[in-house]
Amino acid sequence: MKVDYWHNFQEGLFYHIYNHSSGEKNLFGNDHDYQDFLAKYNRYFSTLFDTYAYCLMPNHFHLIVQVRKKEMILAQINTAESSASLALYHNQTSLNEYIQDQFRRYFSSYTLAYNHRNKTRGQLFLKRMKRISFDPDAKLAYLICYAHHNPIHHRFAKSYEIWKYSSYQFYCHNEPAAIENMKRADEFISRDAERMHHQFRMDRAYEVHTNGDSYTLE
Repeated sequence: MKVDYWHNFQEGLFYHIYNHSSGEKNLFGNDHDYQDFLAKYNRYFSTLFDTYAYCLMPNHFHLIVQVRKKEMILAQINTAESSASLALYHNQTSLNEYIQDQFRRYFSSYTLAYNHRNKTRGQLFLKRMKRISFDPDAKLAYLICYAHHNPIHHRFAKSYEIWKYSSYQFYCHNEPAAIENMKRADEFISRDAERMHHQFRMDRAYEVHTNGDSYTLE
């Protein structure tokens, strides 16, 4: 049975969001690219998500988020920002459609800025961003560790400490987060670095079971 990597966004649910560069071009080439991506994330999603973890790597990224309650979103939404914002406010579009529209605008805005800075052209992101809902009691701690471990797994870094484009320092060293509305999952995960690493190593390959099926994300 084919696995669904494109779950609809619903209020209150947790999601693992993932996307990759299209072709051989990287998403990020320098500090400015990473910082711009995070700044734009704040612009488009600070009213929509509580973010529990993130990790950016040269050719892909991971986000662990919870969609906020719709009434909270509507109380903070800027209806002048886009026609989609106005449509959501007047209940003329679904929350899922609105969030997907925000991602399209987010990726487009970043791509335009990236191409201008780097004197390049063309698409950066894969068109279909993966997003998979999960039970936080079962998977939140593991997914946070998984996201932080990704630079080591893909050999972008040799240790957690030296990779600065993730929320690892926020969890283990109380450093300020680059993302607004970061949430610390203290009820699910240890704040001690060594215990966090051990917790991750005790798990097997990253595998989430949904209705009897399993899937793997890199």
